[in-house]
Amino acid sequence: MLSMIGLVSLAGILVNDSIVMVEFIKLRLSEGMIPIEAFSQAGRDRFRAVVLTTATTCMGLMPMLLETSMQATVFKGLVVAIVFGELFSTTMILILIPCSYSVLGQAGLLATNDVNADAVSVTG
Repeated sequence: MLSMIGLVSLAGILVNDSIVMVEFIKLRLSEGMIPIEAFSQAGRDRFRAVVLTTATTCMGLMPMLLETSMQATVFKGLVVAIVFGELFSTTMILILIPCSYSVLGQAGLLATNDVNADAVSVTG
């Protein structure tokens, strides 16, 4: 049961990182960058924040992950779900989100007329 709670908390962290990544891509596109340039620039802009979120979460949970006492084994599933989920998903956010956004854009499945409206909310 605690592993499921760990997955829910992991999903919250990942959704936040993913939404901010998409907002930065939209902001770069609204500035007039070509799509491939906008994807790489957004990745560079958000790299530090995504990696620091992962590093602080993993380092904060590392003592509990390495603990061998009986009390710590109760929460081991929660910690394992968060730590290893964060480590795996960090690379996925930095690679998969821009690639998916590119594929959807090339397929014509993204609205282009609301890019400026969404980009204002990030800067304002």
